[in-house]
Amino acid sequence: MNNLRAIFAGTPEFALPSLQSLVKSDVEVVAVLTQPDRPKGRGRKLTAPPVKLFCEDQGIQVLQTHRITGELQDELNGLAPDVMVVVAFGLLLPIELLQLPRYGCINVHASLLPKWRGAAPVARAIEAGDSNTGVTIMHMDVGLDTGPMLSQVECAIQMDDTTQTLQQKLAVLGAQELMETLNTLPLKLKESSPQMDSLASYAAKLTVAESIIDWNQSADKIVRKVRAYNPWPIARTNYQGMGIRIWSAQVSTHTGIATPGKVIECTSRGVIVGAGHDAVNILCLQRDGKKRMRVQEFLSGFPISLGSTFEHGPKVD
Repeated sequence: MNNLRAIFAGTPEFALPSLQSLVKSDVEVVAVLTQPDRPKGRGRKLTAPPVKLFCEDQGIQVLQTHRITGELQDELNGLAPDVMVVVAFGLLLPIELLQLPRYGCINVHASLLPKWRGAAPVARAIEAGDSNTGVTIMHMDVGLDTGPMLSQVECAIQMDDTTQTLQQKLAVLGAQELMETLNTLPLKLKESSPQMDSLASYAAKLTVAESIIDWNQSADKIVRKVRAYNPWPIARTNYQGMGIRIWSAQVSTHTGIATPGKVIECTSRGVIVGAGHDAVNILCLQRDGKKRMRVQEFLSGFPISLGSTFEHGPKVD
């Protein structure tokens, strides 16, 4: 559908492929909403979100906000939008804003709705051991990811996918599906499918407290946590009173019974640690306050002893 006037609302890297596709198309992006600059990194330097940086480079009007006000809605209404495209914006939209554009608000959501509604669908899919996920293009309503579905596309979850790598794939798929949807938007809206609430599941935001590894769990479950919690908040454990973050791990081929948390092998190929079932091979890790390292580099400066134990810490309030 040509000559649409669109407002875009998005904040992180995941939103960029959709925004870039809109800008390259016949759609007129009349404004972009994104969240405010936030402190980031060790120095807590105020950092602009990726969507803002892209818009500044392209000369697109950017409106930053942490809440939807009546004044902001009036400003958006003055732009006479046909549609508002929402991709990982991070704020719930009031009914007045949902009804403001001619065709309403369209959302790119990184799951096969109604599964994994909510803030962390990619991480929760990996953590749960799902074999596939996907992207849903949804016509938004006042609920949390409950609106009628316009289209879906599936994506297999690979055994080495982390939240970061899978989000990158889904961001590209979502952008492609978004443009196909916008090309025939009136028809898509007419043929939309309601979600079956009885099949819904909720993808709560990840927390640091959840990132603590329980070595009594199976190796498969621990490795899924490591993958799901990368790039944030990173799976955590304790070793001899020191906080350790595990960036990469795999289920070990080690055979035999091993005490949960006990180091049973330590080489340049990995640190193998016993779990409740099977064992975990740690490949990349990080001491608190230090940079992350591949295991060979880590061991050269911080030896880990055979028979020593990883603990179920550190404590997190």
